[in-house]
Amino acid sequence: MSEQDTIPAAKAEDVLPEKKEKITKTLKYEFTTDEMLQLGKDLGGHAIKKSQVESDKKKVVADFKAQTDELDAKIQRCSNSLQSGFTFRDFECTVTFHSPKIGMKTIHRDDTMELVKEEKMTQQECQEQLGLQEDILEEQKDEGFLNEPEQEQGSDTENDDPKTEAEVEKEESDEPEVA
Repeated sequence: MSEQDTIPAAKAEDVLPEKKEKITKTLKYEFTTDEMLQLGKDLGGHAIKKSQVESDKKKVVADFKAQTDELDAKIQRCSNSLQSGFTFRDFECTVTFHSPKIGMKTIHRDDTMELVKEEKMTQQECQEQLGLQEDILEEQKDEGFLNEPEQEQGSDTENDDPKTEAEVEKEESDEPEVA
């Protein structure tokens, strides 16, 4: 082929019209000093806000936990009451001492007069009852209702074996004599 027969290579600009288009591409960018300071402030603010939200969340969760725990307890009480068929409640009662016999006490419900229990009086209750009886006797003596027998002086029936006061007290007590 001759020189004329060779076709020189064509450039792309010569053959195609120029076409341009705008695109967005993510590329590396280095922050300025002012931008770095602003990022630091933003970071601190977000960290504080996150802490507050987490704290609020804990409070709300704790409140809900307390509510669910309270409801669980109520459910358990209702379930137990339903299963057993009864519960315990406070009722006004009257205690009658020395009933049905001395040293015993009887307890009755005031609203229904139902007999609740008969039981032995405690030692303290017995002592209190004795003290009460002594107070009543003393009061009656003071008012002249009860008179102690007076001993006549110079009585014809003198005791051949006079006892001391201590001996009389000892005989009156229930304690056995120790030799």
